[in-house]
Amino acid sequence: MCDLGGLDDLDQSNPTVSQFLIDTYKDWVDVGFDGIRVDAAKHIAKPWLATFEQAMGVPTFGEAFVGDVDFVSDYQNYEWGMLDFPLFFPAREAFAADADMNAIGAIFAQDSKYDNANRLETFLDNHDRARFLARAGDNFQRLRSAMTFLLTARGIPVIYYGTEQADDGNFNPWEDPIANKDNRKDMTSFSETSTIYTHIKRLTTVTVASGGITGKQITVSLGEHEAKVYAPGTPVSTYTPPARTITKIRVHYNTGVDHNIAIRGDSSPFRGDRGRSARNVASDVWEYEFERIPSGQSFQFKPLIDDTYHSTGSNYTGVGGTTIDVYPTFPTLTTIRVHKDVGYGNSLTLRGSVAPLSWTTGQACANKGAALWICTVAGISSGTSVQYKPLINDTTWSQGSNYTTTGGSTVDITPTF
Repeated sequence: MCDLGGLDDLDQSNPTVSQFLIDTYKDWVDVGFDGIRVDAAKHIAKPWLATFEQAMGVPTFGEAFVGDVDFVSDYQNYEWGMLDFPLFFPAREAFAADADMNAIGAIFAQDSKYDNANRLETFLDNHDRARFLARAGDNFQRLRSAMTFLLTARGIPVIYYGTEQADDGNFNPWEDPIANKDNRKDMTSFSETSTIYTHIKRLTTVTVASGGITGKQITVSLGEHEAKVYAPGTPVSTYTPPARTITKIRVHYNTGVDHNIAIRGDSSPFRGDRGRSARNVASDVWEYEFERIPSGQSFQFKPLIDDTYHSTGSNYTGVGGTTIDVYPTFPTLTTIRVHKDVGYGNSLTLRGSVAPLSWTTGQACANKGAALWICTVAGISSGTSVQYKPLINDTTWSQGSNYTTTGGSTVDITPTF
């Protein structure tokens, strides 16, 4: 027995419990189920998993929320398949966030540890993990590339409902400890002509008609987040990918070191309470590209520094399917880079002589590394002299005299406490 998510588990070692579970699920198999997913398999005795599968007479696959191949592979000695969490973690990061794809190769290099790696259930999001698009900045092309990988790699692909409809999980990427209800919401519509649905449909047609994966390796050249599938023999059928309605916002502004640009707006994929991260493509250019807004549809948006400091003036207006260049102005930012390891569980604040700083209450600084805190102050006029001091937990002052800088500057300090 074990405590799982605050729930008392069932004791499969009890013969009565074991037989009841077997009889219950055998009824579902008799209805016509082809296989069974075993939730939280790592909390169940492995011999019982084998007993259960044998009694069912159909394949079962288990869930072990672990990224270690050695740990997960052992379960194939007791079940037909397993959810491929070891592949999920590096694959999602590679396609959603441009992480190192060699990490995927490192997982494939361990396939010999499985009884049969082709029986692993592969996936990119599910009911416990955030929607892929919520982690990928709503970038449809990243999702297309990820789906191409999923449906052409070894294993049995599992596509979570709504992914084919480009569901973004309410733009909620958090998983603490598991994803919340935003990735399990009801679907209000369903289209068989949407861009992601069409892409997946074509992939399933090609992989089935071509007989599956050949295992051959060839060298090809691809554009950014582009994917192609090469199948042996004559083409399955003529295919032209649906045209992409790309909207691109280009924010021309040099934020300086340690800062970034986010964009908020009034239409999906934007929200008013938190921004979409733009990509820095030049010292003074930030881009955000998306496909969700139809061609010709207008929307309003506003860029922010660090998703905190709004650009001055009115909202900008964009139109779907176009490239919009904006040249915003922002409140003057003064940045204090404090180089100090304050220890686990502690924080760092800044007090000073010019508003919005004060000597009575500190402004929180952001931890950017083991010994680096970024203190950003908005609204001190450029060139204005300001005195300040950092504090640990807003109670312990740094030693020595006050520091001095001017509004609009970026300075580095290494205080002692």
